[in-house]
Amino acid sequence: FPSHDTTHIEGYEGLYQVSNMGRVKRLSGNVLCIGTVKNPFKITVYEKILKLSDKKHGYIHCALCKNGKLRTRTVHRLVMESFVVNEDNLPQVNHIDGDKTNNKLSNLEYISQSQNIRHAFDNGLYKRAKISKEVAALIFLEIKENISRGIPIGKSITNSSNKFSVTRAICSHIWYRGDWCCK
Repeated sequence: FPSHDTTHIEGYEGLYQVSNMGRVKRLSGNVLCIGTVKNPFKITVYEKILKLSDKKHGYIHCALCKNGKLRTRTVHRLVMESFVVNEDNLPQVNHIDGDKTNNKLSNLEYISQSQNIRHAFDNGLYKRAKISKEVAALIFLEIKENISRGIPIGKSITNSSNKFSVTRAICSHIWYRGDWCCK
Protein backbone atom coordinates (compact mmCIF):
# COMPACT_ATOMS: atom_id res chain seq x y z
CA PHE A 1 0.00 0.00 0.00
CA PRO A 2 2.42 2.71 -1.14
CA SER A 3 0.34 5.84 -0.39
CA HIS A 4 -2.16 4.35 2.05
CA ASP A 5 -2.09 4.38 5.83
CA THR A 6 -1.95 0.81 7.07
CA THR A 7 -2.23 -0.93 10.39
CA HIS A 8 -2.24 -4.49 11.65
CA ILE A 9 -5.59 -6.20 12.15
CA GLU A 10 -6.29 -6.89 15.81
CA GLY A 11 -5.88 -10.58 16.55
CA TYR A 12 -3.92 -11.04 13.32
CA GLU A 13 -0.84 -8.94 14.12
CA GLY A 14 2.10 -9.94 11.93
CA LEU A 15 -0.20 -11.83 9.58
CA TYR A 16 -2.47 -9.22 7.95
CA GLN A 17 -2.74 -5.46 7.49
CA VAL A 18 -5.65 -3.28 6.43
CA SER A 19 -5.39 0.11 4.73
CA ASN A 20 -7.50 3.23 5.17
CA MET A 21 -8.59 2.66 1.56
CA GLY A 22 -10.26 -0.68 2.40
CA ARG A 23 -7.61 -3.05 1.09
CA VAL A 24 -6.37 -6.09 3.03
CA LYS A 25 -2.86 -7.51 2.71
CA ARG A 26 -1.44 -10.83 3.87
CA LEU A 27 2.13 -10.46 5.14
CA SER A 28 5.03 -12.80 4.35
CA GLY A 29 5.83 -15.52 6.84
CA ASN A 30 5.27 -19.07 7.96
CA VAL A 31 1.65 -20.16 8.31
CA LEU A 32 0.31 -23.21 10.12
CA CYS A 33 -1.78 -25.48 7.91
CA ILE A 34 -3.90 -28.33 9.16
CA GLY A 35 -3.28 -31.33 6.91
CA THR A 36 -4.72 -33.67 9.48
CA VAL A 37 -5.27 -33.14 13.19
CA LYS A 38 -2.19 -35.21 14.03
CA ASN A 39 0.02 -33.78 11.28
CA PRO A 40 -0.18 -29.98 11.09
CA PHE A 41 2.56 -28.39 9.01
CA LYS A 42 3.87 -24.91 8.19
CA ILE A 43 4.24 -23.35 4.78
CA THR A 44 5.86 -20.08 3.73
CA VAL A 45 3.49 -17.50 2.26
CA TYR A 46 4.39 -14.28 0.51
CA GLU A 47 2.97 -10.79 0.80
CA LYS A 48 -0.23 -10.44 -1.21
CA ILE A 49 -3.23 -8.13 -1.53
CA LEU A 50 -6.22 -10.35 -0.76
CA LYS A 51 -9.05 -10.98 -3.17
CA LEU A 52 -12.26 -9.63 -1.71
CA SER A 53 -15.74 -11.02 -2.29
CA ASP A 54 -19.29 -9.76 -1.83
CA LYS A 55 -20.97 -12.81 -0.35
CA LYS A 56 -23.52 -11.32 2.02
CA HIS A 57 -25.99 -8.60 1.03
CA GLY A 58 -23.42 -6.68 -1.01
CA TYR A 59 -20.89 -6.24 1.83
CA ILE A 60 -17.28 -6.95 0.90
CA HIS A 61 -15.63 -9.82 2.80
CA CYS A 62 -12.19 -11.36 3.10
CA ALA A 63 -10.93 -14.60 4.61
CA LEU A 64 -8.30 -14.42 7.36
CA CYS A 65 -6.41 -17.48 8.60
CA LYS A 66 -4.62 -17.92 11.92
CA ASN A 67 -3.34 -21.15 13.46
CA GLY A 68 -5.09 -23.15 10.75
CA LYS A 69 -8.48 -21.56 11.45
CA LEU A 70 -10.22 -19.58 8.70
CA ARG A 71 -12.52 -16.68 9.57
CA THR A 72 -14.49 -14.47 7.17
CA ARG A 73 -14.68 -10.79 8.10
CA THR A 74 -16.37 -7.76 6.52
CA VAL A 75 -13.84 -5.24 5.26
CA HIS A 76 -15.75 -2.15 6.48
CA ARG A 77 -15.62 -3.50 10.06
CA LEU A 78 -11.91 -4.33 9.74
CA VAL A 79 -11.19 -0.78 8.58
CA MET A 80 -13.17 0.86 11.38
CA GLU A 81 -11.95 -1.47 14.13
CA SER A 82 -8.34 -0.94 13.01
CA PHE A 83 -8.39 2.84 12.60
CA VAL A 84 -11.16 4.31 14.79
CA VAL A 85 -11.79 3.89 18.51
CA ASN A 86 -15.51 3.30 19.06
CA GLU A 87 -15.72 5.57 22.12
CA ASP A 88 -19.53 5.59 22.25
CA ASN A 89 -19.72 1.81 21.71
CA LEU A 90 -22.05 2.25 18.73
CA PRO A 91 -23.01 -1.14 17.24
CA GLN A 92 -23.06 -0.49 13.49
CA VAL A 93 -20.72 0.77 10.79
CA ASN A 94 -22.43 2.94 8.18
CA HIS A 95 -21.33 3.58 4.60
CA ILE A 96 -21.93 7.34 4.39
CA ASP A 97 -22.44 7.34 0.59
CA GLY A 98 -24.64 4.21 0.75
CA ASP A 99 -22.21 2.20 -1.42
CA LYS A 100 -21.44 -1.05 0.45
CA THR A 101 -18.37 -1.60 -1.73
CA ASN A 102 -16.76 1.76 -0.79
CA ASN A 103 -14.78 0.76 2.30
CA LYS A 104 -12.55 3.83 2.48
CA LEU A 105 -12.14 5.10 6.03
CA SER A 106 -13.44 8.53 4.95
CA ASN A 107 -16.74 6.87 3.93
CA LEU A 108 -17.35 4.98 7.18
CA GLU A 109 -18.78 5.96 10.55
CA TYR A 110 -19.99 4.29 13.73
CA ILE A 111 -23.72 4.83 14.32
CA SER A 112 -26.64 3.35 16.25
CA GLN A 113 -29.13 0.96 14.67
CA SER A 114 -31.85 3.62 14.60
CA GLN A 115 -29.46 6.12 12.95
CA ASN A 116 -28.52 3.49 10.36
CA ILE A 117 -32.18 2.77 9.54
CA ARG A 118 -32.92 6.51 9.29
CA HIS A 119 -29.89 6.94 6.98
CA ALA A 120 -31.17 4.13 4.75
CA PHE A 121 -34.66 5.68 4.52
CA ASP A 122 -33.35 9.23 3.98
CA ASN A 123 -31.07 8.11 1.16
CA GLY A 124 -33.47 5.74 -0.61
CA LEU A 125 -31.45 2.66 0.35
CA TYR A 126 -34.28 0.86 2.13
CA LYS A 127 -36.69 -0.60 -0.36
CA ARG A 128 -39.91 -1.70 1.30
CA ALA A 129 -41.65 -4.31 -0.76
CA LYS A 130 -45.08 -3.39 -2.03
CA ILE A 131 -47.66 -5.99 -2.85
CA SER A 132 -51.25 -5.65 -3.93
CA LYS A 133 -54.11 -5.85 -1.42
CA GLU A 134 -55.33 -8.93 -3.25
CA VAL A 135 -52.01 -10.77 -2.81
CA ALA A 136 -51.84 -9.70 0.86
CA ALA A 137 -55.35 -11.10 1.37
CA LEU A 138 -54.38 -14.39 -0.30
CA ILE A 139 -51.31 -14.69 1.90
CA PHE A 140 -53.40 -14.01 5.02
CA LEU A 141 -55.96 -16.65 4.02
CA GLU A 142 -53.20 -19.16 3.18
CA ILE A 143 -51.62 -18.74 6.61
CA LYS A 144 -55.04 -18.98 8.31
CA GLU A 145 -55.87 -22.16 6.38
CA ASN A 146 -52.51 -23.75 7.26
CA ILE A 147 -53.05 -23.00 10.95
CA SER A 148 -56.56 -24.50 10.83
CA ARG A 149 -54.98 -27.69 9.43
CA GLY A 150 -52.72 -27.85 12.50
CA ILE A 151 -49.57 -26.48 10.90
CA PRO A 152 -47.63 -24.32 13.41
CA ILE A 153 -47.60 -20.56 12.76
CA GLY A 154 -43.87 -20.43 11.93
CA LYS A 155 -44.15 -23.23 9.38
CA SER A 156 -47.35 -21.66 7.95
CA ILE A 157 -45.54 -18.36 7.42
CA THR A 158 -42.58 -20.14 5.79
CA ASN A 159 -44.88 -22.15 3.49
CA SER A 160 -46.74 -18.99 2.45
CA SER A 161 -43.54 -17.06 1.81
CA ASN A 162 -42.32 -19.86 -0.46
CA LYS A 163 -45.67 -20.20 -2.26
CA PHE A 164 -45.99 -16.47 -2.99
CA SER A 165 -42.24 -15.80 -3.48
CA VAL A 166 -42.06 -13.15 -0.77
CA THR A 167 -39.97 -12.95 2.38
CA ARG A 168 -40.98 -14.45 5.71
CA ALA A 169 -40.93 -10.91 7.10
CA ILE A 170 -43.65 -9.83 4.67
CA CYS A 171 -45.82 -12.83 5.60
CA SER A 172 -45.26 -12.23 9.33
CA HIS A 173 -46.20 -8.60 8.91
CA ILE A 174 -49.40 -9.49 7.07
CA TRP A 175 -50.37 -12.08 9.69
CA TYR A 176 -49.50 -10.19 12.87
CA ARG A 177 -50.08 -6.57 11.88
CA GLY A 178 -52.66 -6.79 9.12
CA ASP A 179 -51.73 -3.33 7.87
CA TRP A 180 -49.57 -3.93 4.83
CA CYS A 181 -48.22 -1.22 2.56
CA CYS A 182 -50.11 -2.04 -0.63
CA LYS A 183 -50.11 -0.60 -4.14
